[in-house]
Amino acid sequence: MTNFSYVIIGSGIAGMSAALRLAEKKMGKVCIITKGPLISGSTPLAQGGISAVTNLKKDSYESHILDTMKAGQYTNNEKNVKILVESGKQIIEDLQRWGSIFAKKQHLEGGHSFPRIWNAKDRTGNNIAHALANNIVKHKNIIVQEHSAAFHLDIKKNIIFYRNFSLQQTFALHFNCLIIATGGYSSLYAASTSPPGNTGDAIAMAMQAGIITKELSKIQFHPTVLKKERFPRLLLTEAIRGAGGKIITADEKEIVNPLLPRDIVSHAVWKNEMNGKNIFLDARNITNFHEKFPFITNILLSEFQINPETDIIPITFGAHYCMGGIATNENAQTNIENIYAIGECANSGVHGENRLASNSLLEGLVFAKQAVDHILKNMGKNKTRFPADEKNKILYPLFISSDKPKEKIFFECIQNTLSQYVSIERTKENLQQAKNIFSKMKPVSTREENALFMALAIVEDCE
Repeated sequence: MTNFSYVIIGSGIAGMSAALRLAEKKMGKVCIITKGPLISGSTPLAQGGISAVTNLKKDSYESHILDTMKAGQYTNNEKNVKILVESGKQIIEDLQRWGSIFAKKQHLEGGHSFPRIWNAKDRTGNNIAHALANNIVKHKNIIVQEHSAAFHLDIKKNIIFYRNFSLQQTFALHFNCLIIATGGYSSLYAASTSPPGNTGDAIAMAMQAGIITKELSKIQFHPTVLKKERFPRLLLTEAIRGAGGKIITADEKEIVNPLLPRDIVSHAVWKNEMNGKNIFLDARNITNFHEKFPFITNILLSEFQINPETDIIPITFGAHYCMGGIATNENAQTNIENIYAIGECANSGVHGENRLASNSLLEGLVFAKQAVDHILKNMGKNKTRFPADEKNKILYPLFISSDKPKEKIFFECIQNTLSQYVSIERTKENLQQAKNIFSKMKPVSTREENALFMALAIVEDCE
């Protein structure tokens, strides 16, 4: 068994920024465990940007707080919202210090009162991910275990077990502090904007270890997702609507104010679809669309032969972001000492019922900083003792591989069931139908078991 001061599960914006902050303090070895390569997951897919108030002459913290609370239907944790918003300026400065380059002009997105979205056109997440990764690989005290999935947590011994898919071996790590930063679980839905790996494995693992979760049924559906077969579904950034894009029917009638918060716009798209209407995003009035949104323009033209400057774009809604997750406080602490959760896998309460656009990258960065600050402040107070080397004494059963075609069918059943019965509007009858289907499913691998556990947890939280 290998001993690390800090183990971080996940290499998105939250996990990588936490690793960098710990490494910069030179307080011990850091290990990052990530399902794919270092740059993977949802962060590189983030198009719009980071909401941050940096010009207090034109904008204000109060305005950003109010916009966040309003989008969340005033059910947000106001204390954490205040921390989120007031940390924005420092976060942007830290990202620039790490090498992120932003456009000179901040743009406007739905739900925001002012243009406060720091962006790199429509490749913001990708640019930030590369800047963070470039710093990660320079630090000798950060070890990255790529293509590896954590699947069992022993909170009594502070041990995490993970499977390395490249080596086809199982390993165990002992930690002083564990930070869970594994993203959300919206890929448990058929129409999702998230990578296939976002199925909530680590959240299920945490729950089974005794870590408390909260509001798992709160899943945000994005209203402008390309209605073409593709996985993950192509998200058409909120910034398009901020720049003047409209949501229309085939006969070009607007169905909703495009600048309203996502839950309202998504519901309008869903309602019109239920009435048999095809819905489109109309961006033809945006001048120089290809310059403002080069990434989206390229994909639409090359993969789907859609020119956004001359054609209306077929859209639907898709499962996008999870507000629920591991319950945390203002320091990203869970109910278990020395275990933290940050980013989309956590429920910090900042989003309430509905996340305000571009608050997600900010949340991951802010609460990564909150967690690291708390860890360093309490260094030495709650130190655990590393056990004797137990290399050959791993008692937990290995990650069982299942037949891949059968596993695909298993996941498709979960995705289709959640999409049909646990979507934007939910009824008792539909929730019971979902439970009936899930109760008959028999997982044969740890991955299937965790996915089914999460799917049932979402349904039960709806009730």
